[in-house]
Amino acid sequence: MLLTKNRNCFVMKFRMCFLLFLALSFGSQAIITIDNVEISDSLFFEKYPEGEWTGYDDSHKLRVIDDFIRRKVYAREAMELKLHQNPETRIKISNQRDRLLVNFSYEEFVAKPLVTEQLLNLTKEFLKKEVVVHHILIGFDGSRLQKQVNRSIEESKTLALKIKEEFESGQEFEVLALQYSDDKSVTSNNGMLGWIEWGQTVHDFQLAAFSLDINELSDPVLTDYGYHLIFISDVRDTGFNIDDPKSPKVVRQVARKCINSQLFKTAEVYDEKMISDNAVTFHDENLQSVLEDIEKTSKKNKITGNPNIDLQSVLSRSENLNIICVFDGKGFGAKWFAEKLAQSPASRRPIITDMESLKMAFRTIVLQEIALKNALEHHLGENLEFLSLFDDYETAILYDAFRKYIEDNTSDIDSTQVVQYYNTNKDRDYKEGSKVSIRELNVSTKSLADSLYGLFQSGSGFVYLTEMYGQINPEDGGLVDPFTEGKYDIMGQKAFSMSVGDVSPPFEKLNRSWSIIKLEEKLPESYKEIEKVYNKIYSILLREKKASDKDETFEGLKTKYQVSVNPSFFNYPVVTNNSQTTGSE
Repeated sequence: MLLTKNRNCFVMKFRMCFLLFLALSFGSQAIITIDNVEISDSLFFEKYPEGEWTGYDDSHKLRVIDDFIRRKVYAREAMELKLHQNPETRIKISNQRDRLLVNFSYEEFVAKPLVTEQLLNLTKEFLKKEVVVHHILIGFDGSRLQKQVNRSIEESKTLALKIKEEFESGQEFEVLALQYSDDKSVTSNNGMLGWIEWGQTVHDFQLAAFSLDINELSDPVLTDYGYHLIFISDVRDTGFNIDDPKSPKVVRQVARKCINSQLFKTAEVYDEKMISDNAVTFHDENLQSVLEDIEKTSKKNKITGNPNIDLQSVLSRSENLNIICVFDGKGFGAKWFAEKLAQSPASRRPIITDMESLKMAFRTIVLQEIALKNALEHHLGENLEFLSLFDDYETAILYDAFRKYIEDNTSDIDSTQVVQYYNTNKDRDYKEGSKVSIRELNVSTKSLADSLYGLFQSGSGFVYLTEMYGQINPEDGGLVDPFTEGKYDIMGQKAFSMSVGDVSPPFEKLNRSWSIIKLEEKLPESYKEIEKVYNKIYSILLREKKASDKDETFEGLKTKYQVSVNPSFFNYPVVTNNSQTTGSE
């Protein structure tokens, strides 16, 4: 583990202080109290958006609040029971923390520098309005347009400037869009993109759009898709209030969205610097040995019919003790990489097809390790935003651990409960309608069926003909298990229209074969035998018992941790003296 026990203790204490600080500092009112910790409306609405909440009816709001509280008290009780010290749970929490720190490391050192003061100021200004945007897109060879465009980037710009001249000479924008635009949607929208808010498009495009006056056409704006000529036809106020206490957070979130298109290239440059700064080198000869192990496993798996290869499994079984990679003055082999891969779900592990993909997989793991080291060195794990997000993840893990704890401690279902359930519900769930028992003489062609029907009419026994010529259960005279009405389509319909002892003329079945049937017996209504439904009933009762235990435990934990809901927020029902009332505790 990368964190020491002392550091873990510090983080746990810091986290408790953080939760109190967060609950009291960010929000206009405390809406829920759990174990004397007040939870603000802003924290609640981060999990359940306020716009959606206001549209819910009271029953839906109750389910949402119950879900929120249940997750919190389950996680709290899991800590009380020290379930977080369970090896499996501890590893999940630690792995999640490391993954989150890696993300925050890239956020801190790659994304954050791109969110400049200038961008924040622009965001504050332009969040106040939204605009109706139209554009003409002129692509070029190598742009990200889906269709092929045979013009250079210089020719694209020259054409865009020519189009602007035509607009300024009086030509209608829609006419120019239909004539020139390479946007495939132009034929349906005449170049109109609709109402656009700040933060919805790539930065250069939105900066030009939001700087225009109504009915003004921009100069050519270059993006990965080509050159755009942007036209604004309407503007309206969004109602954004810069003086709102929540506005700085909103501004930063929207500004962060504005730099998404720059992240990939910036991260590539940052990764190369990290590789260089940490003196990362790979031993190609030892990598080749690992690739040979993968290829051997692949061949073996193909023979057994399982072509999938799990890189983590291959590396963990590898007998190769050579150093694959050196960084930060230390050497690392196959087992180390296997341990790192084990921290991620199998579905997210890399697929190796050649040396390049293998080296890229190992390079990614090394970069994640460097990012984690940088995060720890810069104490990003003590950042309030990190702690808030990590608390969500940890709560989810502990919630699942406590749910499993309840399920593991649910008492088993005995046979008397199954029998009682069967007797109580047999008329509703296990009653079967009347049945018929038939014999079926099935053959492949109509001509054969007609011939056999003629032999039967001439006196040949139906069972004898079935044993000699039938394709279905001939050894038992074509006997079919009793069945209820609605089964076997055409054959079933005929059987229920016949009298006992009747033999049908030949008829064609859905599979193009031909049959003659004899009705042997009509059976009265009955019940499914308990032996046939025992396992299903057992599963139903066990599932209901687990759900009941969870609900009972939840009610007990609400009392134990003195849960209350501010009645000005929602009139939440509570249990007092074994009777349900409403209001706050």
